[in-house]
Amino acid sequence: MFDFIAQPFTLQRLQDSLDKAFAHHAHLLSSTHQVKQRFDLLSKREHQVGALVVQGLTNQAIAEQLAISIKTVKAHRAKVMVKTESNTLVELLRNYDGYALVSAGEPAVGVKPAKPVPAKS
Repeated sequence: MFDFIAQPFTLQRLQDSLDKAFAHHAHLLSSTHQVKQRFDLLSKREHQVGALVVQGLTNQAIAEQLAISIKTVKAHRAKVMVKTESNTLVELLRNYDGYALVSAGEPAVGVKPAKPVPAKS
């Protein structure tokens, strides 16, 4: 991502490296701001469903934990994917990671860690 500056170095080399670092930082700030804006569009229930999805729960387990139907879980999950501009579960996980970074210190949206799903024997 960034270069090491070998000594001796020129002032131009130092300036170029600093410009590159500041440009990268500005890009990261812009990206994280966009992620936060997308997640701010989610309703409380969509936040809850999305958080449980990224914890690895099945639709059935989410429905049981939130006391809603599987059909409702699927509807909320679809809205989460659209509003966060996630085309795959991997993208959703990345977006949630980005959102967690920019929203640190903000109150949670009412999601407790997932209950373990008992193994079927």
